[in-house]
Amino acid sequence: MSFKKVYKTTIKVSFLKILYVSIFSGLRIRINLILGRFNLRKKSRYLYDFYQSKRKIMYQGELPENIINEWKNYNHSILTPTVKRTIEKTNITDEIIKNSDTLTSKHSKHQRVAKFLDKLFSDKSNGIKTVAHIGARIDTISNYFSKKYNDITFHSIDLQSNLKELNLTLGSRKNWIIHNDYALRLFKSKEVKPDMVIMISTSPKFNNKELYEYIEAYKNLGVKFLLFFEPWWALPLSFNTIVIKKPENITDNYSPVGGLTADYHHNYFAALNKFKFSPVVSELREYKGEKHYHGLYIFAVDDVLIK
Repeated sequence: MSFKKVYKTTIKVSFLKILYVSIFSGLRIRINLILGRFNLRKKSRYLYDFYQSKRKIMYQGELPENIINEWKNYNHSILTPTVKRTIEKTNITDEIIKNSDTLTSKHSKHQRVAKFLDKLFSDKSNGIKTVAHIGARIDTISNYFSKKYNDITFHSIDLQSNLKELNLTLGSRKNWIIHNDYALRLFKSKEVKPDMVIMISTSPKFNNKELYEYIEAYKNLGVKFLLFFEPWWALPLSFNTIVIKKPENITDNYSPVGGLTADYHHNYFAALNKFKFSPVVSELREYKGEKHYHGLYIFAVDDVLIK
């Protein structure tokens, strides 16, 4: 495959959707944060405290053991009761790939990206032998593609303490390895050395410095392909977001917190370019029924692959 660098994000979102997310969703979050700050509502207080905790670790970089353990317990508690529903929502089939152009927000990001991954893996000139899916949870991507491409090794990485047990409901294969661990440590220690890394609703959990450490680790490992498919929310702590703020227009050393999940919003272009990766696709996408955020889709490659 040949790749050409892009320098800005293309907006594939209707103007009405932009206004809905920026004004209605953003205003609702602002009101909740105000209520939470003055302790006027329990749920709002939880959201306010969540925002504050994320802002405090903005420049934490690699997470300390106490935060990792806290997130392991939290991830375990929220995912375990929803295993069956998660599999049903994200399961990938031949039919899903065949009909990928008709998928809507009722279909998961895993399903929407499956056709692209299939094309990428099937082209042997790309030289993909090892894939790491971080923030994998119930990893229907690795499950499907490890069956289809037995010459590629897939690594599922996440912080649920029962990750292996949960994924065994899908099956097991020699070329599918599951790690209940902190991905950044696995990459820095070179225990996992992928040719490609997949991040779906994952990199917004990285703090600003941590994102740079991840991408530096990818470069040191010789990763060639990076896929980000992330939610892109309104930024309620900023009052100039009537229109979408593109990733490349965010300050490179500050990742504002936004949305109902207190996600970090990064300047991916700055981080990728610093370590000689180039975005070849960067799009803000709209899917019918996905009301409160946009979909940010970035596919980047090592600069050596740019024609």
